[in-house]
Amino acid sequence: MSENIEKAKLLRSNDYVVLNLGYGANEKVILTGFKVMRTNFFTMAYNFIEQGAISSDLAPNGMSNVNFTPYYTEIVKLPLSKIQNVTDMFLLDKQNEMLQVFYGISPSYLRVIPRQPDTMNEFYMDQQITPSSNFISLGIDGFMSPFDSPAQITETFILAGLSVGITLENPVTIPINPTLNFWINRMLVEPITDSATIMNIIKGKIKGHIATVSSTFDSNVSTLIQRSKYPGIQLFEVDLAGGAGGE
Repeated sequence: MSENIEKAKLLRSNDYVVLNLGYGANEKVILTGFKVMRTNFFTMAYNFIEQGAISSDLAPNGMSNVNFTPYYTEIVKLPLSKIQNVTDMFLLDKQNEMLQVFYGISPSYLRVIPRQPDTMNEFYMDQQITPSSNFISLGIDGFMSPFDSPAQITETFILAGLSVGITLENPVTIPINPTLNFWINRMLVEPITDSATIMNIIKGKIKGHIATVSSTFDSNVSTLIQRSKYPGIQLFEVDLAGGAGGE
């Protein structure tokens, strides 16, 4: 599988990005877009025990033991316990800042399931999925996204008002200490304000990066974004078979 891994691609100054925020009325897709003005890239190894996100190693798969954290563990936000009064490591306070985030996974057999920023449900259509022998087919593991070389499949965009939530799952029969290696691309952005540019990016007439912020199965996270942090931000309801109409 490793030869098929697509390495994370960082956005640079003057790049365009269009973000899918979910479904709006009449099955139209809600999009917003930005031009990247400046970037600042850094990495951070995040050990879940050291940062206080969990109290101990993940228990062996299928086992419950009071000495371990449950092998299937939901984390709504990623805290930074080493920094006083910070409850969300991806909190954005300044205007026009946005994060592009990737993560490598250790140990390799740890599985990470992204969660929708609004409902905190998994990104999967069948919300009745429960941990089982088949559960390890979901999510992303360290073979798909190595610790020292995060893969494109882990890409996450964070705007003010959104947080990162994940589920950790230990698929093996020994306890494991989960650690993620975050690649964080902090960007100063400028909103795209006309629908023609958005449509030209979608159609490939203008080079740009298109990504999904949330699951589009049942979610619209546009109402959660702190729009005051992005003066001039526009949301576009797009019928991909037709055109775009701005808000």
